[in-house]
Amino acid sequence: MTIPIGELPAERPWPDDVWCHLACTTCEQLFRLSAETYRGRGGVLEQIAS
Repeated sequence: MTIPIGELPAERPWPDDVWCHLACTTCEQLFRLSAETYRGRGGVLEQIAS
């Protein structure tokens, strides 16, 4: 399932895994934010392009 992050419901249930692509408005670098929402194991923010 793919939906814009702004459309995730404020209340649960969320999907078990959430990915979001972000672009820096200053340097235009692209990043991917991934989070595991079910078990609370954390997430990762990684650069995917420069």
